[in-house]
Amino acid sequence: MILKTVTILYSQFARSAIFLGFICICIGITILQLLGKPLYFWKQNWYHTFMRRTKRQTGIACIMLLQWLMPSDIVLSGDKKILSDFEELPNLQEDIQMYNRFILIVNHQISTDWLYIWWIAYIKKIHDGIYIILKDSLRKIPVIGWGMKTFGFIFLSRSWSKDYHKLKNHLEHLSLQNESMLLLLYPEGTNFSSNTKPQSLIYAKKKNLPMLDYVLLPRIKGLYLCLMHLNKSTKYLYNCTIGYQGVMYNEYAQDIFTFKSIIMNLKFPENVHIHFQKIDINKIPLDNEEKFKNWLYELWIEKDKLMHQFFNQGYFSDSFIIKKKIKLRSTIEILELWDVFIIIFLFIISMYHLLKKI
Repeated sequence: MILKTVTILYSQFARSAIFLGFICICIGITILQLLGKPLYFWKQNWYHTFMRRTKRQTGIACIMLLQWLMPSDIVLSGDKKILSDFEELPNLQEDIQMYNRFILIVNHQISTDWLYIWWIAYIKKIHDGIYIILKDSLRKIPVIGWGMKTFGFIFLSRSWSKDYHKLKNHLEHLSLQNESMLLLLYPEGTNFSSNTKPQSLIYAKKKNLPMLDYVLLPRIKGLYLCLMHLNKSTKYLYNCTIGYQGVMYNEYAQDIFTFKSIIMNLKFPENVHIHFQKIDINKIPLDNEEKFKNWLYELWIEKDKLMHQFFNQGYFSDSFIIKKKIKLRSTIEILELWDVFIIIFLFIISMYHLLKKI
């Protein structure tokens, strides 16, 4: 009994240390961004390259966190032509199916959904080109919030009169780039939970809209604006549906897989299922917002059916499936963080000498 308790405590300590290490790396990267700020006033292309490098470093740190703290298997399903790009075979780079600029939408279940999407970007080797649309409150997180803003992440307040011009300006900037890009947004706007589901159903009933059981009714305007501004520089929209093994149909993933349960109780999804659908943006009805709204609702009805199938069968589809472990391609990639580790080391030394004087 004592041995078991000691083992659990040791495991909790080790996992807490891993998470703390991740936070330290993120803070170190933010300090690195601050040190690189003067480049903006000297050589803007150098500044841009430098900041993309810090984003790539963050992507590597995210994969390290998943690999060591939440070592789930990722089960990908969908069309074989889409998923073939995830099979790391020698000749695949000649025929990449998922282009290096795309918009990705996904249902929102837990606060760490975005980590798995960053893994997708990592597999595609575009983890320095990810952009995420987030709620404005996350911008206020000390230090890290500033770092996310420097990444070019887009923070919205859920007030369209306030958000329209901000989002439009960001999208115009992205449309002029010819570099890799994965723009991630959650059309639902928030997590699927015991609080948000009833609100979504009440609104749907009031407006005579689809009544959805396993996803929230999507918001229209944000995605519509994204597609309108990026349709000339981006060819495809990827519609992803995500499900977590261990969650029953009458449960909510966000209540089961919390930071506390992951660190203290070693509870994380054994398998994370992601279903892909590839949509040509030119075939989406963007000429009329009302037509687009109906199209998006139909897409979400299908997503709701997929989630129903997932809860009944434990997987999304009988179509082509790939199962992959989350891990770095090589531990050598950790060396990309060398300057971050130097900053952390210097900070610790400085704090040590400061405390000695007190």
